[in-house]
Amino acid sequence: MKSRQSEQNADKQHLGLLTSYQKDKTLAPIQLAIRFAVVICLATTAFAQHNGPVDDEGTRPAVTAFASSERVRFTAPASAVQIRLEVYNSAGRKVSDNEVRGGNVLDWRLEDGRAQRVADDTYLCVVTVKSLSGRITQRIGSATIENNAVSMQAESRR
Repeated sequence: MKSRQSEQNADKQHLGLLTSYQKDKTLAPIQLAIRFAVVICLATTAFAQHNGPVDDEGTRPAVTAFASSERVRFTAPASAVQIRLEVYNSAGRKVSDNEVRGGNVLDWRLEDGRAQRVADDTYLCVVTVKSLSGRITQRIGSATIENNAVSMQAESRR
């Protein structure tokens, strides 16, 4: 009788192992799919990140400019620690130089060095940016002021 009972217990244990194996076998593709989805999500998040805008060459940080009738705002990437703006009129005379300032945003209020509103003209704007790593970059653009309206143009590279 003992051998019959122990035989039944062994069959139950064997059946339990098979059932457990079958459960693991059916869960394996689901677990694999979940793990794969998590890896893909993490990888695409990592690849989608970058340190800020870059120019068309992909090597230097971009400086953006927004113009209104009262000012031109220059914005460098967040990695910029210093920014400088030099403005020259069409005759080549320097009309404004804010020297070096900390930060990555700078406003030119369309004034010369004596805080007088500049005349209608096309002005060359030279923006110099120093990054946290110490790299210095210059970007050049022009601002055309005409009838109290300002338009900006990035200088093309040769």
